[in-house]
Amino acid sequence: MVPCARCKQPACPCAKSIPFKLRQFAKASGVLAKNDPLDARMIASFVGIMPTRPAQRTTPAAEQLVEMLAVRRQLSAEKTAAENASRLLEDLMLQRLSRRRIARLAADIELLDKRLVEIVATDATLAHRYRLLTSMPGVGPVLACTLIALLPELGGMSRKQVAALVGVAPYAFESGTLKGRRCIWGGRANVRQVLYMAAMSASNWNPVLKLFHDRLKGAGKLPKVVIVAVMRKMITTLNAMVRDDIAWADRLSGRHSVTTAR
Repeated sequence: MVPCARCKQPACPCAKSIPFKLRQFAKASGVLAKNDPLDARMIASFVGIMPTRPAQRTTPAAEQLVEMLAVRRQLSAEKTAAENASRLLEDLMLQRLSRRRIARLAADIELLDKRLVEIVATDATLAHRYRLLTSMPGVGPVLACTLIALLPELGGMSRKQVAALVGVAPYAFESGTLKGRRCIWGGRANVRQVLYMAAMSASNWNPVLKLFHDRLKGAGKLPKVVIVAVMRKMITTLNAMVRDDIAWADRLSGRHSVTTAR
């Protein structure tokens, strides 16, 4: 339950869905026109027929994280674009300006990273979840804050559900003679992008995930298939750690960690 935007009463139930799904549902229902009354009827029909998740209440700290992460993604995209453009510059002055811009963007990103951790520390529940997540080798502050802000359902779903929500669950695409093809589809791209970079690091520095990565690679799996499998194993393991309130080392040893205030 979350407060209604109009009546401010806590008893108004709210559900979460993806606008694209709503539009596709309307088209499948034969409703091609779009206006407010039609949208209202389609939304009511969609919620009554299709499964939806209840909207979760967020804390002010979590809302701050979402805002900070959005700006961080913008700065990271600008930095990547500036680095790519700088490789084509021949004029010395333009090269100097480009280096200065890239250095400024890198400094801003570093400042945001520090601020993310500071925001998490202001909330006891978020700080506890942050400690659980970062206890896994390969999970750094950016991924931990991303999961806290953009994947609040973590720990409250099954392994298949969390893999599907992030977009690392394999789906069958078979028809006629096309057999055995599996592809990932959908999910939260902003979470998946950060998880991808973390999986690349964990494949080298996390002993358990490195062994898993090398085993799949030795079996002849394609590089992208291997890294997606590592991503899926990471997120399902983190989901179990948050669900059971167990840190990485305690999970490996089978011990239950001492919980703090949540």
